[in-house]
Amino acid sequence: MRKMAGILLLVLTVLVPPAPAAAGAGTVVFIVGSNRGMVDGRTLLMDVAPFVDPASGRVYVPLRSLAQVLGANITWDATTRTVMLDLEENGGQGRDLVLELDIGGKTMTVTNRPGSRGIQAQFISWQQVDMDAPPVIVQGRTMVPVSWVARPLGVSVTWNPAARSVTLANAATA
Repeated sequence: MRKMAGILLLVLTVLVPPAPAAAGAGTVVFIVGSNRGMVDGRTLLMDVAPFVDPASGRVYVPLRSLAQVLGANITWDATTRTVMLDLEENGGQGRDLVLELDIGGKTMTVTNRPGSRGIQAQFISWQQVDMDAPPVIVQGRTMVPVSWVARPLGVSVTWNPAARSVTLANAATA
């Protein structure tokens, strides 16, 4: 009986892929100085708390937490110190948007490949975006200026100075 339960668990693990923590979340709140945020009313725990960069005034959030909320994948290249956030829509059949950021660099490359996994792969566009604040590493985690990363993803960003929080709203729910 135990062996059968183990086999069943293994089969279910393979057949049911893990879902992102809150893929396609409607509203996300990051609170400066707190490692707890909110995703559609549920608690989001982070290794590193968001902070405000005193030089630029920009709010930085952990890229991994942002990616989990968006249902995006992250790739890290230690040699070039480059991080890529890859957001595929509709299981790869829709738009494939890739943001490429260099740690310490103020230029972000945005690549949009509509239907890259589907029929219309021939239409690829990219642009370089100059940012006023670079991604940094804090306590081993990549921290990004949230407004710069959210903009090409179609996510609205609202700063609440009284609560020292930043709210992200998915364009579909805003």
